[in-house]
Amino acid sequence: MQEPWRIRLLGGLQVCQGDRILTRFRTQRTGALLAYLAFYGDRSHPREVLVSLLWPESEPELGRHSLSQALSSLRHQLEPPGVPAGSVLRADRFSVGLDPRSFTTDVAEFRCLVRQAVQAASSVEQVGLLAQAVGMCQPPLLPGYYEEWLDAERARIATEYLAAASKLATLLEERGELTRAVVVIRRAVAAEPLREETHRHLIRLLAATGDPAAALRHYRDLERLLARELGVRPDEQTRALVAALKRDARAAGPGDPQARRAPAERQGSPRAALPGHPEEGAAAASASAWLPAARGTVTFLVAGLAPAPAQAPEGEGPPAAAAPPAAEPEERALLAEAFRRHRGQAVAEQAGAIPAAFASAADALACVLDLCRLPAATAPPRPRGLAALRLAIHAGEAGLGPEGWQGRTLGRALQVLHAAHPGQILCSEAAAGLLRRDLPPDIHLDDLGLYHMPGEETPERLFSVQVAGRTPCRFPPPNAAPVLSGQLPIRFTRFFGRDEELADLCGLLAPVEGETQRRLRLVTITGPGGCGKTRLAIEAAGRLIEAHRGAVWFVSLEDVAAPAQIPDALLEGLSLTHSPLVEPLEHAGRLLARQPSLLVLDNVEHLVEEVAALVQFLLTRAPALTILATSRRPLNLEGERRFPLSPLPTPQGPLRPEQLSRCASVQLFTDRAQAVLPDFHLTDGNAAAVAELCDRLEGIPLAIELAAARAQVFTPAHMLAQLERRFDFLVSGRRGTAERQRTLRAAMDWSYRLLAPELQRFFTRLSIFRGGWSVEAAEAICIAPGDDGALSPGMALDYLAQLAECSLVVVHTNTRCGGLRFRMLET
Repeated sequence: MQEPWRIRLLGGLQVCQGDRILTRFRTQRTGALLAYLAFYGDRSHPREVLVSLLWPESEPELGRHSLSQALSSLRHQLEPPGVPAGSVLRADRFSVGLDPRSFTTDVAEFRCLVRQAVQAASSVEQVGLLAQAVGMCQPPLLPGYYEEWLDAERARIATEYLAAASKLATLLEERGELTRAVVVIRRAVAAEPLREETHRHLIRLLAATGDPAAALRHYRDLERLLARELGVRPDEQTRALVAALKRDARAAGPGDPQARRAPAERQGSPRAALPGHPEEGAAAASASAWLPAARGTVTFLVAGLAPAPAQAPEGEGPPAAAAPPAAEPEERALLAEAFRRHRGQAVAEQAGAIPAAFASAADALACVLDLCRLPAATAPPRPRGLAALRLAIHAGEAGLGPEGWQGRTLGRALQVLHAAHPGQILCSEAAAGLLRRDLPPDIHLDDLGLYHMPGEETPERLFSVQVAGRTPCRFPPPNAAPVLSGQLPIRFTRFFGRDEELADLCGLLAPVEGETQRRLRLVTITGPGGCGKTRLAIEAAGRLIEAHRGAVWFVSLEDVAAPAQIPDALLEGLSLTHSPLVEPLEHAGRLLARQPSLLVLDNVEHLVEEVAALVQFLLTRAPALTILATSRRPLNLEGERRFPLSPLPTPQGPLRPEQLSRCASVQLFTDRAQAVLPDFHLTDGNAAAVAELCDRLEGIPLAIELAAARAQVFTPAHMLAQLERRFDFLVSGRRGTAERQRTLRAAMDWSYRLLAPELQRFFTRLSIFRGGWSVEAAEAICIAPGDDGALSPGMALDYLAQLAECSLVVVHTNTRCGGLRFRMLET
């Protein structure tokens, strides 16, 4: 029995079965019909009811005809060749329905999980089931569809989803998992932004997490939303909740443990405790120490004197930081005083780094700004290390036990500090998220990107805290290994076949654990135009992203007309900008040398000499780099592994539709035809024509795609009749396609123009052969007189070798005599 279809109704209509995904239907009402049958999948529906629901404006006879057409189209899509008729779609003269065994829907799965949660024996099981239900549910129901029956069902689904989310958040709150509860309710608010009860739940949760300022900000956002959308104020319950929050915030004294939970309400902003501000005075001096909870969110600020960076070998990434010098007593005293002034709790010094724990990121930032003023404010002689102080801020879960701070947050903060340069202030993504809530206007956070922290699998996004008027304001990259996120083109279409080629190619390109230098560093995919070299390279590179830890890059030279443009194309592909201090190729080499990397150079045949020089430079500059090139002719470099690519296999012999559907060239044709004609499928009536079409197009993906694009106006049989004028027939009007990929003629012309004049003449003379030729026959056409001038017969074998290198002729061995035979692709 075939695998059931999974029909997604929430967030959009999508039908999946294994690797088959249907999102396009003959008409929108065809999709609406399927959605209705799936949503009410436990029953059959009278044809008259379906007509009145989906074609209410049509005459009865026309409506019945439209229903029949929609059902025929759905049957083609859901019951392809090899699937028994009626196994999915059950229809007779009176009613229509889906076989309940043939499909599932996300709506049914969501409701089943909610029912199981209600019957769960423990709260742990209940949380797990509700989390699964809420996670998979993505309201609204069927966006983009406007049938009348949907209004009531959308409201019902929204109510069920909000009830499940609210119950899950309440259970999480009871277990003390407030952060997860906030995430759940934020999703619920986004799903139904005008439901005030959900907003109240979020406001209560934000206050419970110790951030009443965020709760009040959300209330202000709600006020604006309701005024803009409905012209009303929040209701009395919401206003009473917010009034109570404000009273609690005013009543909490500085020594109250709850006071630490609302720093922004207590101080207004991180500026409030800065020296020189009116708020400083007695309030700052008398601020009582923060009392940490047993466990909760803590912000660590770590200060360190500048180490002398060790020099890393060229090309080995950022230098490793040396151990920082010990702080002098005066420096320790100034740091301790700044920590106390901002209610920080000192933590034992660790390897020259001096940490402190704070109730909030706002308090930590206020302390940072205070420390930034110390060098100027301190009377001479000033402690020598303050000007080069490195500072790091990180926030996370931590607890204070008998043996000190427990958890990994402090260790992570120390790692962030080790990445900082003298005079630099770094903060983690967790700290940045908290700081953004109330950031003063003269402070901004520069996103430096993702970096690997020593001994940690999860990378950290680092931010540089920039304070207006402070110098220096620009620093080298952090002292940590960057997470390289290579750039690969987005694939908008499915990929078929090539399983063996992909496996072989990935085996050649995959980095070997423990090897500092690769055995094979240059692979060139060669083949005729349109045979799928670029797509195979992209698919292989996509599979190798994880093995290269993201360091996979794609550089297209397709539109590069002159060698001088190559460096610009390389920098663009590597997402690098021009540097006034570094040559473009050196800049690229440094990036590629940081870790084992894979660089795809696409469409290089028209710049072979220049690209060969570029490849040699990069492979020398970056010992852990592997290059994958695509070209109609090889680079002819030492160590190059050629990877010749043939067209896709074509059907062999008469086959039934279900057998044909397993052939890669037929799969490609069917998929691309469905892009313009959604209900196109292989049938007994068109199978022979499709098979012959793929065979006559010799499995060349470009030719097959160009033919399939005409499926809206030509049947496969009509396409066969057009192949006698294939250069006029096989054209594409699709935007975004390279000029030389829009027609079969352009693909051939591109290869032809790359040939030397005498090679062009020789290639033209070869066109007289049908079915192939021998070396002797090629020599004969050289001797024969012609309008294009004489050719040396002694050069025939050399010419043939060059044409084979340019992927314009195919070489094979004659099995009877053992001699070489040559042929062109007839397409």
